[in-house]
Amino acid sequence: MEVTFSADPRLTFRGDIRGSDADVLVSNNGFDARLNWTVNPDFRLVFGVGGEVSYYDWGGSSAVFPGASDSFEDVYSANVLVVGRHTVRGPWSFILGGIGRVQGESGADFGDSVTAGGFVGAGYNFSKSSWIDFGVGVFTRLDDDPLVIPYLNVRFPISDRVRLEIGGLDLGIVAKTSETVEVALRGRVEYRDFRLDDSRPAWRDGIVRDLRVPVGLEVAWKPVAGLTLAVEGGVAVYQEYEFLDDDGDHLSDVETEPAPYIGLRIEYTF
Repeated sequence: MEVTFSADPRLTFRGDIRGSDADVLVSNNGFDARLNWTVNPDFRLVFGVGGEVSYYDWGGSSAVFPGASDSFEDVYSANVLVVGRHTVRGPWSFILGGIGRVQGESGADFGDSVTAGGFVGAGYNFSKSSWIDFGVGVFTRLDDDPLVIPYLNVRFPISDRVRLEIGGLDLGIVAKTSETVEVALRGRVEYRDFRLDDSRPAWRDGIVRDLRVPVGLEVAWKPVAGLTLAVEGGVAVYQEYEFLDDDGDHLSDVETEPAPYIGLRIEYTF
């Protein structure tokens, strides 16, 4: 049995919003705890709980939020994850997982802030450190049709010191430069949607969607067994915010110019 704790704070510096004098700075602070339990040689369970606290600092936002006395700032999310993996024959395994989330401002209605989803797939282990999982995932969205995306989890060696990693919508090329240091080029697609509270007449109980694509370089150091300390820096090459009313109808959307970001990852497994 293994237990992993991790924290992942990241700051995206101010990005100018196209077509206006507004800009936005974003702080995302994620945390996660996971239990990896080998029930028997052929069956493994993963339980996870986590969340994120995010802060949006808008400047000149009257052009972005017409009719609103103030813009949203603090938003929260929490999730629960369960994944089962059953070995069916040799290196092959069957995977089934589910996740539930609540996402919104502190005053948002809890029941209207919940989404859920699941995925099913197959896995093939080339070795203890190399594998491919593939399948499909279906996830609900706030006041919108479900999202259907491929499920993909890959770790594959390119050479003795370089490997390819794919996890969901994350892609990384990782190079081991020493026994304790790895350098990785990483890119990912991040999607967040939040339920707003009822403090703004124009956006009461509405939804904001945050879609971004950060690309950066990460340096990870493993000073002792089980502990990873990593720093990352790069650019959010694409950022889009979409606003919907409480019926899910489109109200407005904006894009920002590319903006630099820095991040830290702390992970401990025992």
